Amino acid sequence: MTIESVGYMGTVSDAQWALLAPRLGANHWVEGAGDLTPSVVSASARIVRIGAGAAGGRGVRDVLDTPVDVTLDPLGSGTRIDIVVLRRSWTPASTPTGTTRVEIVSAPTLTAALGARRSQPGTTAGDDQPLAAFQVTVAGEQTTVSLVADLRVWAANGGMAARSTDALVAVSSPGTMATVDGVLWVMTVDSSGASSWVRMASPVDRTAPQITLGAGATGISGVVCRRTNGMLWLRLNFTSAHWRSAGLLDLGSTLFTLPAGFRPASQAAFSTAHGLHGPIEPTGAVAIQYNGPPVAAGSPYWWAATYAVE
Repeated sequence: MTIESVGYMGTVSDAQWALLAPRLGANHWVEGAGDLTPSVVSASARIVRIGAGAAGGRGVRDVLDTPVDVTLDPLGSGTRIDIVVLRRSWTPASTPTGTTRVEIVSAPTLTAALGARRSQPGTTAGDDQPLAAFQVTVAGEQTTVSLVADLRVWAANGGMAARSTDALVAVSSPGTMATVDGVLWVMTVDSSGASSWVRMASPVDRTAPQITLGAGATGISGVVCRRTNGMLWLRLNFTSAHWRSAGLLDLGSTLFTLPAGFRPASQAAFSTAHGLHGPIEPTGAVAIQYNGPPVAAGSPYWWAATYAVE
């Protein structure tokens, strides 16, 4: 495996500059969607792999011509997090080039490992570009290795994309914008000068739930769902199974049950026309209460509610 680097001391050709310049606004980046892809080669032998491709950071662009296999250190017992990084070191002025190499940063937790990485660009100590976090686990005589976080980031045309919010730790410069799973994050600075990541409005998810009918309804149709920023709006039509009399009446049955992911974080309320109302439980159960004139079984109703999801 050879790492070809451009951007340390020495000449940069016009062709090399054309590849390096577009991403100089980001601390770190990988170029293609499949570049430097992390994977586990052998869990029992603790061998992990970083795929071939191009990556860069701090004014240096590196190309790995072939995949790199790394054997993680043994562990006596318990668990450990190993982060695979590209470490760029800038050698003294008397030496014409710096070096980029694959290294491992280890710690008991992912947060600790990210905090232990080197961040001294322009020095011999160097700067670490995190690529992936692996967890080594030893239980009895068995050793397993799993990929717990893909830490690569992609940067182009003023924005970034990442696979995990953990990857944002290494690119936390004020003004940075990054999308993770369709959610936009922006590194902002408040009036005191403190910087932090702020989650911006997320896209609207229109996935409709699979609803389980209870004893209080014989049919459901026209389900419309909107989810964004932890809030859910749900509307549907249902056909009543039975109503018995006027006045406030708890029928003692469940209209329907919402699946996990569509349930309220705490008890919520709903209401519809004709005085139908009641609670939506964190279990997803929608109980029936009625306050109005008698209606016959089989009557159609619309139902709607807005609440914070679990």
